[in-house]
Amino acid sequence: MGTDLYDLRFATQGTKTPIATYDDGTFALFLRYPDSDITASALPDEEVSRCIALQRLACRHADVACVSTSWAKRSVVDDFNVPDHRVLVVGMGHTPRLLGRSTRNFEAPRFLFVGVDWKRKNGTAVLEAFARVRAQIPNATLAVVGKHPQLEQPGVEGYGFLARENPVDQSLLDELFASATVFVLPSLFDPSPIAYLEAASAGLPVIATTCGGAGELLGDACLTVDPYDHDALYNAMMNLSDGILARSMGKLALLRSAKSRWVDVSERIAGRLTEWAQEKELAVS
Repeated sequence: MGTDLYDLRFATQGTKTPIATYDDGTFALFLRYPDSDITASALPDEEVSRCIALQRLACRHADVACVSTSWAKRSVVDDFNVPDHRVLVVGMGHTPRLLGRSTRNFEAPRFLFVGVDWKRKNGTAVLEAFARVRAQIPNATLAVVGKHPQLEQPGVEGYGFLARENPVDQSLLDELFASATVFVLPSLFDPSPIAYLEAASAGLPVIATTCGGAGELLGDACLTVDPYDHDALYNAMMNLSDGILARSMGKLALLRSAKSRWVDVSERIAGRLTEWAQEKELAVS
């Protein structure tokens, strides 16, 4: 579950070593969303309660509780009663894919969807919205990557699941990122998806979800939509079918993602721990 990685011996037995936790949200927060991983998977109540208790204890004993977004921070403060000053928003990290290099042509919109979990990533809604877009823009296309059903819709190309450890698959995915003009992933729930940052590193504007902290990752470089509002999704796809707007937001996305590499996240965490150690040293002296 991720939370099981916490070793509470360091937190509860006392140590001079500074300790940080890092989360994209809390189990208490995830339970409020009907389509989160935790809720949708119908985990036993006792297992969820155990994870909540473990995560609460770890965050409260840590010297700094790091989170990827302010959406997650609010829960750590409110649900776990961790003082605001001890919760630090450090962002989500990613490995840049293309660093802005592309062969894309903005004359026709080419949407890209990449999501393993077809239901939670809202794939069916994307297909329905794209059908409406294509009725207005006949040369629009949609490339779909993930564990999707059989696709026979006009303008839609299905590529199936592309494994991260397979160089051929990843080369194909790079080509799809390079040729797309818009990345669309209006998940029913997503705390802070790395996929948004990968798309941004390829110079793509993003259509993101409001269910989670995902919209914070790129700011003005993305359009956020309520994933249950199909008209909002359609309107966002129509707006970014404008090549001038898509190109402009893609450049902004590239700039935003440049500050969201994993090394950037780790440096923020390490920096706060260094400050903590210095504060302790001053207090002792």
